[in-house]
Amino acid sequence: MIRIMASLVSALVLSFIFTIINHNNSEGVLYYSFSTKFLNGSLLLFCIYFFIGTPISFYIDKNIQNTNKFKQIAQYFFVGVLLGMIFVIIKPIHHFMSGIQLVLIFGVASCIFALFLQLFRFIFKKR
Repeated sequence: MIRIMASLVSALVLSFIFTIINHNNSEGVLYYSFSTKFLNGSLLLFCIYFFIGTPISFYIDKNIQNTNKFKQIAQYFFVGVLLGMIFVIIKPIHHFMSGIQLVLIFGVASCIFALFLQLFRFIFKKR
């Protein structure tokens, strides 16, 4: 339950940030509305987090149970970077810097998931 909540909130936060960055307010230019981009992005990111990130997080948490929080978040970052590199290999990017940015975005996205996971564990911790 906590992982699903972390997936949902992470997807909403990242989608909101990406939608704000890429939103176009120019007159006379056809573009998708803010809400359309936000909802489509949220749905796509939630599916990625839920079907890929959540199963991987079980494996990560099993391997790093007794380490400090910084090492846990670093582990999530490196797994995200690894997934980003796999994505770039599967779907080649023609610009080197775009590939680097995409790999780093995967790493940051997995860190955001880890932070929300820790936050929800703290909030719903059994007393």
